Amino acid sequence: GNHFAGSLDKSQYTLEFCTKGEKKPTDFDRSWPKGDYCIFKYGDCPADFAAGYVKWDDEDSLNKNDWQGVLPDGVYDEDTIQRYCCRSDGMPTEAIVLPTDQPFYLFQGKREVCQKVANMQVSE
Repeated sequence: GNHFAGSLDKSQYTLEFCTKGEKKPTDFDRSWPKGDYCIFKYGDCPADFAAGYVKWDDEDSLNKNDWQGVLPDGVYDEDTIQRYCCRSDGMPTEAIVLPTDQPFYLFQGKREVCQKVANMQVSE
């Protein structure tokens, strides 16, 4: 199973997020490594990333959408639009180095293969 906070079943899912809290880069931020992956958008996309989105046509009757706190960029109402940033300038089979002290979300990029991350395991 996955190791993320939240739940997933046939009719609904719950995702819990931790965000940096600052939409602008700080002096402590690192550059994202080359690869083939997408991340949730929060503020401007980092250098070398392109913006995109996915729209979820949520249930119209008995819609139980709920949200609170700081969320990735998007629209969270009767339908859901989740915005993301993608880059495709490296091979997903070549491991990239990212902080690994907490689990995080990466999405498949153009090659439809999960990006390898050094010292991490993939859940698809």
